[in-house]
Amino acid sequence: MESEIAKAHRKARQREYYRKHRDKILAQSRKFIQDHPEKIKEYHKNAARKRENGTGYYQRYYALNKDKLLEYAKNWRKRNPEKVKEYQQRYNRKMAAERQERRERESQNQSQPNIAKAKSLFRNPAQAEHLQWLLNHAASKKQESNKQENNKQESIHPDAVTS
Repeated sequence: MESEIAKAHRKARQREYYRKHRDKILAQSRKFIQDHPEKIKEYHKNAARKRENGTGYYQRYYALNKDKLLEYAKNWRKRNPEKVKEYQQRYNRKMAAERQERRERESQNQSQPNIAKAKSLFRNPAQAEHLQWLLNHAASKKQESNKQENNKQESIHPDAVTS
């Protein structure tokens, strides 16, 4: 087992070597990537699996230094309250927009059923056509009732409705 001092010296030597030979090391790396695409693909697949399992470098680092990282984040929030507020506002606006989009998609999905998907459930084409007629008829009835409701509101409150 390597001592802490020896480990620090080894890392310093490696850093210095990299600084001196950076171009050569990067060229070798690019050449290896071009020559061995299957190994690179396997490497990325294994790295993704490690991230999913929580066994990757950053997951291990967080597990080992969780208290220190949480304390650092807490201190940063105390030192930068204006940034925290700005980030929170940006996040809240983003989440509100996403919620609104989700509501709109859900309302569109409810008002417009997927007729093709529903028709595919039937083997008999006549039944599928009948289902399509029923869905279209229900949609047109719903539109008519919405129009009638709007007309009633206009007749009750003519000043409230503006064009």
